[in-house]
Amino acid sequence: MNMSRGEWCVKSTVDVEIEKAVENSKRRNCFSVVVRKGQKYVTFEFPDFGRASAYIQRELGRKNGKSVPEYYVTPEGDINKAVLKRDEESAAEGQPKKWMYKSTAIKEFRVTNNQIGLAIKNGLVEARAVKNPNYKSGPPATLVRRSDLEAHLRQVKSYPKLGESEKESRRIYSERKKSRDELQFFCPRCREEIRALRGSAMFESFFTGDAALEEAKEALMVAHYRHAHTEYEQELELLNSDRGSVNS
Repeated sequence: MNMSRGEWCVKSTVDVEIEKAVENSKRRNCFSVVVRKGQKYVTFEFPDFGRASAYIQRELGRKNGKSVPEYYVTPEGDINKAVLKRDEESAAEGQPKKWMYKSTAIKEFRVTNNQIGLAIKNGLVEARAVKNPNYKSGPPATLVRRSDLEAHLRQVKSYPKLGESEKESRRIYSERKKSRDELQFFCPRCREEIRALRGSAMFESFFTGDAALEEAKEALMVAHYRHAHTEYEQELELLNSDRGSVNS
């Protein structure tokens, strides 16, 4: 296997070349580097990362940075680190990063998840799904092309900030917060305001209209005092322990 010469891609799209590089890397257990030359892409294959890196450094030195690696492809076919590796090298050379995580783009460009999602859907911003860097078993992460976002930022920001599902979630959250505010009470022994705990059955009854305000607040007061200011929990545990001894 000759692993020092590149082969021109028949189609001049990076997606086709990367697909070919991933397939070859898996089959031939080699490390590939996809390089853009003019309007086309060429793939170089090496037996390990060290040789691939050394070759690229020589190329960059010889051609004054005109031949720059687009993607590194491992034998496992994982181009997630490849894209970020390329970005790190660009940043080191003083060039802006080409790709960025969607979550980073949302913070940096001050757009919302819905706005950037619509931009991707409408073809304004190119995106790639990659392995989640924080949770291997989690959903894929999304990389977006920085230049697309910069070029269409005004249009992206004109999209609705929230989707219908997000609006509904916020509406429900606001209503539940309002109900908790109504049920809140001051405990003189704790010397602080007490709010209904998450998972409280009485809160849910009040929120759905099955319990009146005074009924729900009184029940929450009694429950708080019993659990926070009596030996209820210890007595209950002791009672359950005694029952277990009798049954055995």
